[in-house]
Amino acid sequence: MAVQLRKHQLIAVDKLDNGKILWGGVGSGKSITAVAYYMKKEAPKDVYVITTAKKRDSLDWESEFSKFGVGKTRDGTVAGVLNVDSWNNIGRYQHIDDAFFIFDEQRLVGSGDWTAKFLAIAKRNRWILLSATPGDNWLDYIPVFLANGYYRNRTEFKHQHVVYNTYTKFPKVDRYIGVGKLVRMRNELLVEMPYRSHTTPHPKEVLVGFDQKLFDKVWKERWNPYENRPIRDVSEMFHVARKVVNSDPSRLAGIRALMAMHSRLIIFYNFDYELEILRTLSTDERTESVTISESSLPNTSESESSKFLTPVLVDSTRNDGVISSKLSDSGIGLLKNPTITNPTLESSLRESSRAARTAANLGSRSISNRIDPLAEALATPATTDNLTIAEWNGHKHQQVPTTERWVYLVQYAAGGEGWNCITTNAMAFWSMPYSYKQWRQAHGRIDRLNTPFVDLYYYTLMSLSLMDLVISQSLSKKRSFNEAAYVKGK
Repeated sequence: MAVQLRKHQLIAVDKLDNGKILWGGVGSGKSITAVAYYMKKEAPKDVYVITTAKKRDSLDWESEFSKFGVGKTRDGTVAGVLNVDSWNNIGRYQHIDDAFFIFDEQRLVGSGDWTAKFLAIAKRNRWILLSATPGDNWLDYIPVFLANGYYRNRTEFKHQHVVYNTYTKFPKVDRYIGVGKLVRMRNELLVEMPYRSHTTPHPKEVLVGFDQKLFDKVWKERWNPYENRPIRDVSEMFHVARKVVNSDPSRLAGIRALMAMHSRLIIFYNFDYELEILRTLSTDERTESVTISESSLPNTSESESSKFLTPVLVDSTRNDGVISSKLSDSGIGLLKNPTITNPTLESSLRESSRAARTAANLGSRSISNRIDPLAEALATPATTDNLTIAEWNGHKHQQVPTTERWVYLVQYAAGGEGWNCITTNAMAFWSMPYSYKQWRQAHGRIDRLNTPFVDLYYYTLMSLSLMDLVISQSLSKKRSFNEAAYVKGK
């Protein structure tokens, strides 16, 4: 084989077969492994790759196949003809026969149109799936189980394995039965690619403020302050509460401080209103001009609350880089029975209290007067000189900049997967997503086998609001946050 594969990739090539899932962490080299498998066991069939629109447009797959001499024309390939398209166009290929399909960054959840088209293709062709997070629960495996002939349809699977809670108004799984059989089938299909990464992640939290009074108006009074009317439903309540938290000016101060520490920074965000704030990074504003209101502080004494006046950098004890805080009911105001699981956070806050009281005694609420791990960066915030700002979202599809100083604004849903960057080792999260899969996929954009960096830095902007805490708690347990389930379980 002309291309040199790593040991974990060679093992995976030998284990792979039709209908299996190549399971590897983000950056483990799944793409090159899939191509090597095709050349060894599936060539000279024509090969179709169904991937993300971003990965299709960046020609990543064409680059990987070209290493083995596989091209997109009959007279320009040593094996079959290569076709690469996005999941949005999967319907174009459901009538293809006797070819080989690679389903990349799999989207087979539920019983939607993509799943139906996938099942049609699987009946007529050979195929494999590539995934970094193959399934959050057993229901996620149904499409692959059906494609492999383990069950005739979803109804048969649910009849054999799913027990629903009869006391809820919406379908909620109470428990699974016959789990031993499910585990055996899953183990037959998963081909794992474990490997020892040369990188070391350094997850950190940047503690920022939020408007407690405005948050209470949303959460307790069910009032939408942006449209000056009552909130209609639970979904709107969560959306507005997140906007209150995620729009706080201290977040922009935290980002500017990080820009002073890292000349190249990837920033992930969720919503358009966050993007509008982030776009102001192009203006040269001094960080100390940003002031946090009294209402952004937890309901504590002056000496205690003052420690939350500015962004504070906190080392995380967990690889996923989220906070599970040791806080009193009075400290966060809304959470009942908070758990105690992060002594590092408690210690960091305790150690910073003296400096915080000193800043408070100066009689100023200005961020620049706080002494904390970000003090040097806050005192000398990043300027916009020679700064390039690029975006990947539903509005713009710009590539990662190649200049010396840049920020890359990426929306989770649009650009959380299917690309990579090895020209920076720093990433910031303006807000956290609900989806654990999106969370892990985003982290992996800079954690690649070919990155020249050893130390990777992940910064999560984190307030002590109820919203940030409950989302953080779900992600720390490797679960997606569910609004309806949270409300039912309160």
